[in-house]
Amino acid sequence: MEEQHMTGRMWFQLIEVRLRFIGLLILTGVLVGYWDTIVNYWQRFTRSATAPATIEQAQIEYFCPMHPNIIRAEMGNCPICGMPLSKRAKGVAAALPPEITGRLFLSPYRIAMAGVRTEQIKYRPLVREIETVGELVFDERKLARISARFPGRIDKLFVNFTGTGVKTGDPLAAIYSPALITTFEELLANQKGGHGLEGITDSIKKKLIFWGVEQDQIDQVLKTGVAPNHLMIRSPINGVVTKRSVVEGQYIEEGMNLFDLGNLNVVWVMSKVYEDDLALVKIGQDVTFDSVSYPGATFSGSIAYIDPVLERDTRTVNVRIDLENTAMKLRPGMYGTVRIQVPISSLPEFRGLVEPVGSGTKSVWWCPMHPEMVHDQPGECPKCGGMKLEEKKVAIQVEEKVFYSCPMHPDVVLDQPGKCAICKPYMDMDLEPHSTATMPLGIPAVPETAVIDTGNRQIVYVDVGGGLFDGRLVSLGRRAGIYFPILSGLKPGDNVVAHGSFLIDAETRLNPAAGATYVGAGGGPAKKSGEAPLPSTAQPQPSIPPSQPSGHQGHGG
Repeated sequence: MEEQHMTGRMWFQLIEVRLRFIGLLILTGVLVGYWDTIVNYWQRFTRSATAPATIEQAQIEYFCPMHPNIIRAEMGNCPICGMPLSKRAKGVAAALPPEITGRLFLSPYRIAMAGVRTEQIKYRPLVREIETVGELVFDERKLARISARFPGRIDKLFVNFTGTGVKTGDPLAAIYSPALITTFEELLANQKGGHGLEGITDSIKKKLIFWGVEQDQIDQVLKTGVAPNHLMIRSPINGVVTKRSVVEGQYIEEGMNLFDLGNLNVVWVMSKVYEDDLALVKIGQDVTFDSVSYPGATFSGSIAYIDPVLERDTRTVNVRIDLENTAMKLRPGMYGTVRIQVPISSLPEFRGLVEPVGSGTKSVWWCPMHPEMVHDQPGECPKCGGMKLEEKKVAIQVEEKVFYSCPMHPDVVLDQPGKCAICKPYMDMDLEPHSTATMPLGIPAVPETAVIDTGNRQIVYVDVGGGLFDGRLVSLGRRAGIYFPILSGLKPGDNVVAHGSFLIDAETRLNPAAGATYVGAGGGPAKKSGEAPLPSTAQPQPSIPPSQPSGHQGHGG
């Protein structure tokens, strides 16, 4: 009997333990499933009198207009710039400034993964290079053509082949002419005739001069009394024979071409410049010419003429360049590369942005407490009694010199405007002004890798600090090398994204919410007493970067 009682007791204890376990499971499930409801009921019965203010505080946030990544739950000052924080409804974004296309916050990890690198805007001596093809031709001003002025026969040629070099006065050919001999005999007969024939004698002399006979040759005939059988044709210039049209023994007629001569001390380069670059080309600009015949050698010249007519088919303008060729390396017919370098600082649209760069700066030492104490050497401030002077860079004043030269004759240089003495008898050419500076001049420039060109506008992303990047609209000039000159939108000292700008732009386009995360500068002042709470019903966008913690401690500062 006792044994049966013990068995029933054990079974009762076993059932009791299992029922307790089942009850604990049911209680745990109820708590987990209805925890939010239980908490809400608890907060309803335990809510304090300050609950409305707490709810209002949860609907607003404070941010820095200058550093929108600084966000706080309470009013205060920006830890970066010290500016009082502005208030706004949580999640309500203000409008961007007109020049800002978007703002994006990136964590240091994402900046490192994207390979974002910045570069500071500086003054740079930009030069735009125009490259075109040029062909060498003769200088038309130094060509000569020798023609027969009377009929006769070539009895002797002193120039046997084309390309022979000649100097002024060198004999080219000896011509036998019965008409020439007869004229000389008439001159001698009139001289022997005595007085009364002077007028006829003068007429015969003029006829001989018109035939190309020099005055000293006429005087020699009158002195010796012997008429020459041949007339010597001489070279009028220094140069080479470019064409020989006669041979020995050939009879010639009046007006027949005998020789063509050309001077190669100066040659012309004929090149074409496209219509887009025409505004950059001026008479007198320095030009370099590279020929494939002389690798590594560069020949220097200057622009002497710009055609006033644009070729309709090619949309180009012919430009003529004068090149010195005293070494006789350059030959007409050669082709080469013409490079015209135009300093951007010389263009009218950039003259207000020019600053001296490079050698145009020097170091000075000054006292932060007494800025008027400036010295050329490091040391201590005499007013502070021992404070160390700090170094800074200052620009040296540029001394610009102006001179005036002739576009057709660069050797004619004057200190004052006037007329070219060489051109004056023919075209009355005005001298053109040119300027030289003692140091290079630069303008603000941005790397081409930082510019995003959408076709109708240009955008550059600026690093404003704290992982915040602003997309800024800019106005740029034409590219010069690897830089763009800046007209507006950026200033020296701005840090622009030089590498990774396309990734940042893609982020703002693919994720508009992320691009509009920090769009501050629109917050109002702190709430005054009696002021209605800020509305929070207008479908707010997230005010906290997705990569940051939900609390305010993740916003820096």
